[in-house]
Amino acid sequence: SPARRDLGSPRHTMAPSGRDFDVVIYGATGFTGEWVAREALLQASGASVALAGRSEAKLHALAQALAAELCLREPPAVLVADAEDAASLDKMCVRAKVVVSCVGPYRFWGEPVVSACVRGGADYIDISGEPEFIERIAVDYGKAAKEAGVLVVSACGFDSIPCDMGTLMAAQALRDAGGVPRSVEAYISMGTDDGRNVVGHYPTWQCAVMGVGAAGELRTLRRRAKKEGSLPPPAPVEGPKLKIHRGWHRVAALRPARWAFPFIGSDASIIRRTMGHLASTPEHAPPAFAPVQAAVYLTVSSRWYMWLFTFFGALFKFLAQRRWGRKLLLKYPSTFSNGAFSRAGPSKEDIEHTNLRIDFIAKGTGGGGKVHCALTGPEPGYALCSRVCAAAALTLADASERGGAVPEGGVVTAGVAFCRTALMKRCAARGVRFECLSKED
Repeated sequence: SPARRDLGSPRHTMAPSGRDFDVVIYGATGFTGEWVAREALLQASGASVALAGRSEAKLHALAQALAAELCLREPPAVLVADAEDAASLDKMCVRAKVVVSCVGPYRFWGEPVVSACVRGGADYIDISGEPEFIERIAVDYGKAAKEAGVLVVSACGFDSIPCDMGTLMAAQALRDAGGVPRSVEAYISMGTDDGRNVVGHYPTWQCAVMGVGAAGELRTLRRRAKKEGSLPPPAPVEGPKLKIHRGWHRVAALRPARWAFPFIGSDASIIRRTMGHLASTPEHAPPAFAPVQAAVYLTVSSRWYMWLFTFFGALFKFLAQRRWGRKLLLKYPSTFSNGAFSRAGPSKEDIEHTNLRIDFIAKGTGGGGKVHCALTGPEPGYALCSRVCAAAALTLADASERGGAVPEGGVVTAGVAFCRTALMKRCAARGVRFECLSKED
């Protein structure tokens, strides 16, 4: 029989005194939560991992299944907690060093968990890609989290660790080549190795629908944040302003060339916050840091996909801005996404055959004028998301790795939290790799 492993056993813990678990996965029985739980146990290497959620029966069933699948000596512990029961969240958070929230849409279920973590002294991360929620938490909890010494880091999945960390690493690659980085453009490409469609799960679609519907709330929030000074000021940058392409454009620098359009996710706003924070708080920045301008684009391989994306994107935007339209989008996800999202979600085979590539073009002045880097990995929404999220949680939980490299508290981006840690080495060990492909003077 396979050798049994001590992954996630409470007897093998690096949790500090008074904390029973290094990492608690809240929402572990959900579609994405199960992926994150599996990855956290795979990467645990002596850390204690517990599973949390509303249903004790489902949690025990998942714990037993993961223990059998991963050859654990004993199942991970389970904790019953509900976002609508503050007392249960408090009991969960006081036992955890890091809580990973996998329960979305976050605009509905995210804030109670953040609040409980701040009260209970547990660091918090999530996999949200919802700009309004992410920035609202920064505005409403930034001061309280800093005073409590609690680190709150949203968007620790596909949104936005690859683009946020990749932008910092591409700028560093240009710096290492002798240049002075001024801008980094990221180009996201997703595909499959056997021609099947890329498929997403309904909760992701739900988050996107509600996020676009909340665009007015986001604008109001940003005006409030600017007035209060509750978000980092824009980073000062030198040199000409980076041209942001508002429509489709052909990117000849990619091989083969692809068509690109501004990505509507949270990545661009996250990167701007990272640059502003590191510029205004240099003690959190990596050596020789200088802020860069950034842009994030989604790419497709042909004009046909470009027009298809344009049609469904315009229809989605039109409907998501209207209450009756949101009801239609949520009722018929497959129809209005051209099959890209469904209530059933992707199969295991769909995920295994899907891959991600993000090209980073960093430009500047000096000896190294331009570098081309790339981050590659598995399917982004669940496989890559779970790997980078688990790596982020375990990085925060490991005091020996964390040291003085991570801010002591506050609401920050992944780039701020992890730019001086070995997070990306953890990710590389799980198949999410960054490399420099070429450089030009």
